[in-house]
Amino acid sequence: MIRVILFFSFLSAFSQKMDINDLSIIHNDSLYIIGTQSVLVSPISDPNHLVLRYSLSQTSKELRRYQPVSTGKGLYLLDPLGGEVLSFVKDSLDRIDKSFQHRMQIDAAVLTHNDTIFKYGGYGFWSMRNYFTYFDPIIREWEVYPPLNTKKFPIGTATNDYVKKGDNIIFFSGKKLNPNDLVEQTSSFQIWTFNFTNRRWNQVGTSTIDFNQFKLSIPFEDKIAYFDQKEIFVVSPFDNNIKVYAKNSLHQKLIEGSRLQPLFHDEVFYCFTYSNNLDEVNLLLRNKDEFFGPVIREEQMYATFSSYWYLSGLLLFIPVVFVFKWMKRYSKQKNRIHLTDSGVVFKNIFYGLSDHEIKILNVLVAEGSVNTSKILEIVENPSHNYSHNMRTKNKVIGELQYKLQTILKIQEEVLSVQKSDEDKRIMIYRLDLRYFKR
Repeated sequence: MIRVILFFSFLSAFSQKMDINDLSIIHNDSLYIIGTQSVLVSPISDPNHLVLRYSLSQTSKELRRYQPVSTGKGLYLLDPLGGEVLSFVKDSLDRIDKSFQHRMQIDAAVLTHNDTIFKYGGYGFWSMRNYFTYFDPIIREWEVYPPLNTKKFPIGTATNDYVKKGDNIIFFSGKKLNPNDLVEQTSSFQIWTFNFTNRRWNQVGTSTIDFNQFKLSIPFEDKIAYFDQKEIFVVSPFDNNIKVYAKNSLHQKLIEGSRLQPLFHDEVFYCFTYSNNLDEVNLLLRNKDEFFGPVIREEQMYATFSSYWYLSGLLLFIPVVFVFKWMKRYSKQKNRIHLTDSGVVFKNIFYGLSDHEIKILNVLVAEGSVNTSKILEIVENPSHNYSHNMRTKNKVIGELQYKLQTILKIQEEVLSVQKSDEDKRIMIYRLDLRYFKR
């Protein structure tokens, strides 16, 4: 437990200052400004009268490196590296989880549904996630939230934006990994919907704008306002619409590239600006109907798929279904890994893999063992020299080994490497087929 000193009458008489690197969130009609080791709070009715509510004692934790999230059950701080969940409880800030810092969902999208905290996507160990996890307050652990009744899955991404309406959520923007360079992240333009009732994914289109270019955005209602140097793009994913407005003098003063983000609550925008002369942060309020000016133009957010695309997808889907049914018919044992076109399924949970990893697994499942040249045919880049391609091969094999052990939750090697009996200079790669459906 992290103990916090609670100040009442003495501190309530003094307004406190914000810092440009603080975090901001609205919870239970109060504005919270989360600093390094303190939390300022003000009522929404008087947001500029911030008072010191919580102050850490005897700890080195930096609160503003956490990610705040508000639910109907409380205000929480999440460790961005995964695992840890802190909760504001009366006069203390308590750790309520029993998990660990797994570093598997860095830069995941954080959202709430029915007062449950979810994370979607995220980066870790040279790969991107394409699934949900949620915090279970009963067992105090993060659990996987698998999709159901769906055969289409988005690629793994991080830093996603999203909007939510009822049980439906739309994910867009974000970054994906370059399959040829697993440390390079590139913009993702795919737009996917997820329904919490039937747990089904559906791709609705491809965005016409790279939303990663914007340094400032404000989520409000089921929309997000993005700001560039001259204009504001109000994106309505559920309506496939973008309305463009001109920036005014207030918009030009908004703090960009900071975690002290503008907020929206009850038809009011809470705008943080910075004064260079006074070296202080100010909070200005604007009603929604006066925040934006006249619309300059409108455009579509994404290109919808044509009937030809659906027909092509159906033609590709039919053989995939046939192969899946054939493999399932001849597989009688439970708890084995099943290969798909974009990853593997184990115990009804889907795990995404890179194209190289999928191709290597397919070859090994079909042949049992292959030599180095066979693996190089899959991963080599003609523009790289032999040494570079060998390093790439070793890296891909090492990551695949780690992922298989993690999925199966075992310590022994699933993918072994040993010298050939015929020629000691040749390395043979073997897959333990006991763990795979064939």
